[in-house]
Amino acid sequence: MELDPRDETTGVFLDDRTDFPPDAFLLDDAGPFAAYLESLWSDSPPKPSRGCRRNGPLRLQPLPEAAAASSRDYHDVTGRTPLDCLEVLQREGFLEWTSEVDSNTDPQAVSDFWKALIRGGLAGARWYLERRI
Repeated sequence: MELDPRDETTGVFLDDRTDFPPDAFLLDDAGPFAAYLESLWSDSPPKPSRGCRRNGPLRLQPLPEAAAASSRDYHDVTGRTPLDCLEVLQREGFLEWTSEVDSNTDPQAVSDFWKALIRGGLAGARWYLERRI
């Protein structure tokens, strides 16, 4: 499924924190992956509707080891894990891995991206990364 990055209603959905409709990935426990995201979102409250304000791929640091292992417990309706989605987005040129935070790593964009992925799955993450406002 492809979403139109010009459609603002997708952003409203991705920003939403309600239980229905449910998120693509249900973070219903306090495992390391959920804790990582909660910490990220606490530091930089996400609002994916603002769109990715970067040109080129979004730079992400690899997940901490425990969070990466824990993320394998979450699956969307297609059976993908969050890491599976990251691999697809990297192959498509939307993401780039970096080993450290630098001036090209935007914590707010990373927070918004993760919210878009968790709420909207692969299609939501693509929408966010393609949206330019």
